[in-house]
Amino acid sequence: TWVGEIPVIRAGGDLSGIYLGVGRLLGDRIDAPTAAASAAMVDAIPRDGVWGRLAHGTRTAWRYRFLDDGLSERDRRALAGLWQGARASGARSGHDTLLRAQAMLDVGAVAGRAGEPRARLLTRALTVRVAQADAPPGRAWIGRSFALPGLIDGGDSATPVLLIAHPTDALAWAGVTWPGSIGVVSGVNAEGIVVTLHPARTRDVRETRIARPTAL
Repeated sequence: TWVGEIPVIRAGGDLSGIYLGVGRLLGDRIDAPTAAASAAMVDAIPRDGVWGRLAHGTRTAWRYRFLDDGLSERDRRALAGLWQGARASGARSGHDTLLRAQAMLDVGAVAGRAGEPRARLLTRALTVRVAQADAPPGRAWIGRSFALPGLIDGGDSATPVLLIAHPTDALAWAGVTWPGSIGVVSGVNAEGIVVTLHPARTRDVRETRIARPTAL
């Protein structure tokens, strides 16, 4: 169903089947945000000097060669389902491109031609918690703002998607994401646990390309 411009997908079954359906339904919307995410990953590799420019493709492939090692078996099934469903609906994004897009928030960089020229970070996020009036204790509204100003299109193609999932082997959850992502940036599960993603940069943590992507 649709709520204004936001697609709301309700799906159940095994994880690959859930994301197969997501890929089929969002096929025509997946290529643009995936291409923008891919650009953020590619631009994270320096192009300094003649050698840096000539060997950029090889260096990019080498740097991200272990990305799939960070995915769990559930992640792999979800990604395979999304790719198969998207391909069936005419999307052109390859499996490797979709894989890299999952790690964009962790190891991507502000695009060389970012949609917002002054963007210094890939993301902006804000969470607001407000107690519900006349509600039982512990009930609250969670307000979220999440933007991707550092993408090449300023995040315009990463339109929100609400997925309400009832997997056969895990807790049900509702999560906000965008086409081409199998993770969530804002979510809540059947136990009432809320997860909101706030990517940040720090020198205290070394980036790695073999860890599970944060949004997953």
